[in-house]
Amino acid sequence: ELVAGADLIVGALDEGLTRYTQSWWRIDMAYRRFWYHLRCYAQPNLMEQIAAWVEKTYVNNFLLPLTDRWSDRIRELTRWSSEVLPPQTTFFDRYVQPFLERGQKVFVVISDALRYEAACEFATSLRNEDRWTCEVEAMLGALPSYTQLGMAALLPGKTREIDGATGNVILDSRSTIGTQNRSEIVKAKVNGRGIALPAEQFLELNTKSEGRALMRDHDVVYIYHNTIDTVGDSVSTEAQTVEAVERAFGELMRILKKIANINATNMILTSDHGFLFQQEAVADDDMATLPQAVEWTYRNRRFAIGTKVQNGSGVKLFQAADLGMTGEWTAAFPLSL
Repeated sequence: ELVAGADLIVGALDEGLTRYTQSWWRIDMAYRRFWYHLRCYAQPNLMEQIAAWVEKTYVNNFLLPLTDRWSDRIRELTRWSSEVLPPQTTFFDRYVQPFLERGQKVFVVISDALRYEAACEFATSLRNEDRWTCEVEAMLGALPSYTQLGMAALLPGKTREIDGATGNVILDSRSTIGTQNRSEIVKAKVNGRGIALPAEQFLELNTKSEGRALMRDHDVVYIYHNTIDTVGDSVSTEAQTVEAVERAFGELMRILKKIANINATNMILTSDHGFLFQQEAVADDDMATLPQAVEWTYRNRRFAIGTKVQNGSGVKLFQAADLGMTGEWTAAFPLSL
């Protein structure tokens, strides 16, 4: 019903972003929830026909036409930017800094690969809890879309540089690899009163003593949660992505309630990047081929970084400066699906 009523027109980049955040995300949510409940039901033979119909409808009537039309707009771009969504690299200044300027403490929970539609569903669950309020806003994710850059985009800093050989991201001459390095960056920004820690470590804290000491000694606390990406970004487990999202919801609720139990009231939940998911395996002949280049220094399933890359019909090329970064490399992205 949602697919049938969706007019998948993308007249301009910002129009596509606006229409997705207003309505199209519900189609992604419905598809994900269908597969979650079907896998829980564990009667694949009984549901075989409807599962095939849902898969065909979602991929052929939604994903494919939308990504084709989206790619038409991407081809036209000379820079990755939007007028309707703020860039992810302004996250700290836009969402964290205002609390500090008011003398308030804030907790930032970063859930790896919690995409927009899942955040919208989780927000509904929060509003159904007693004494909880929340709002959902979108940002334009940094490109290339992968964990190292997404995490670096959420940290305070000005200049981001990708090591073309390793994919590691340097922020203002500092490494952003690992929780300890990120903690030092946050700490330096807020005069020693910042910290970053994994969600597992936070949940193990004694609420009355350690938790409240954490609250007392810090103005900004970053908490890193990784349930969806650790499953969805591995070939051996990616089919379990829908279950991972549901598991993440429960864990995130525990994290936010524990933050509330140590008397914090300001919480920001965000993500480094989202994900594109279809239950049916992608066929080999659907894979995009890399264009010619002098050298491909870093490859990912969703993009590649190289030098002196030649343009190709199935890819979009961006120079480092086009993506708001320093460096002399080119990133290639497959168009459509």
